[in-house]
Amino acid sequence: TNNPNKLAEIRMLVPSSIEILSLKDINCHEELPETSDTLEDNAAQNAFYVFDNYGYNSFADDTGLEIDVLDGRPGVLQCSCFPLNVNVLSIFTSLVSLIS
Repeated sequence: TNNPNKLAEIRMLVPSSIEILSLKDINCHEELPETSDTLEDNAAQNAFYVFDNYGYNSFADDTGLEIDVLDGRPGVLQCSCFPLNVNVLSIFTSLVSLIS
């Protein structure tokens, strides 16, 4: 990640002898691939990509909104359903229309 809040949170959880680096720190500036059908597989794909292309051991997570009444949707499709620049009210309105 390049998210400073995530980096700070992880750094508080691990011993100081373990150095936590951002993607920027390892000169990874491209968008990491996320082509899998599950959040777990996307996270694994990210971690393996960093190791295979940059030689660093890494861990990753992928987050998505999974709604039971929608059979787990939008899940990995969350970003395509709800772009990052959309406000919470718009997302809520969209979800209500999907559930109705």
